[in-house]
Amino acid sequence: MNEIQSPADHLFDVLQSIRDGDMAEKNLGNLLRRYRNANSWTQTELGARIQCSAAFICDVENGNRTLSIQKVNTLLELLRNGI
Repeated sequence: MNEIQSPADHLFDVLQSIRDGDMAEKNLGNLLRRYRNANSWTQTELGARIQCSAAFICDVENGNRTLSIQKVNTLLELLRNGI
């Protein structure tokens, strides 16, 4: 039986795959938006948590920019800590 993953769990798995070089970032923007919305955060609030601007978050969510390994690791820490 397949268990449905929460947005945070799914994002965590994708971020680990990206960090480990196993996956392209093509779905990262949509997952990031789902995770942000599931936590009722604005782009500004998420940006503050990973030390970047709301405009940067917007660009990532729209597929116009990618996350650095440092930002991927920061997001992984947020997810691990349930923040």
